[in-house]
Amino acid sequence: MVKGDEVPSRAELRAEELQLKREKREAEDKARKEANAAKRASGVIATIHQALSAPQGTTKDEVLAILTEKFPDRDPAGMAVTVQAQLNRLQRRYGKIINQEVEGRGKVYGYEASVKFSPAFVSNDNAAGKGRKRAQAAEPETVEEEVIIRGVIIHAAPKKGK
Repeated sequence: MVKGDEVPSRAELRAEELQLKREKREAEDKARKEANAAKRASGVIATIHQALSAPQGTTKDEVLAILTEKFPDRDPAGMAVTVQAQLNRLQRRYGKIINQEVEGRGKVYGYEASVKFSPAFVSNDNAAGKGRKRAQAAEPETVEEEVIIRGVIIHAAPKKGK
């Protein structure tokens, strides 16, 4: 036997075989993800996201109309449930979703960063703040707190309490 012509051990052959399988699986996963990315970009949830990104915002009914037009084979009742669920879920991914009553349209939703509500189109009820809880104007009581450290009384700043 010539030096340098060593035969690989069974463990080395197995490790090489596993490495090839892993690379093949990763290549298949990458191809599948790329194929799904195009599909997801035009799906139901992506359509809801696009509608919420519009500068004028959108209502739930407007989103549902867009979805039923784009996906006529799907159940409108199921898509209505999806719209409501995605209003909560998309907020975590893309930013805060705000809503406001707009005269002639109803409650309009949109991302805080992209939607611009025009004051001229806001209904009078919402502009006046009707239906919203108002903060109590009463001052809370203040209680002076004493702290005793090693037998010495220390007066701390007043503490707000009830």
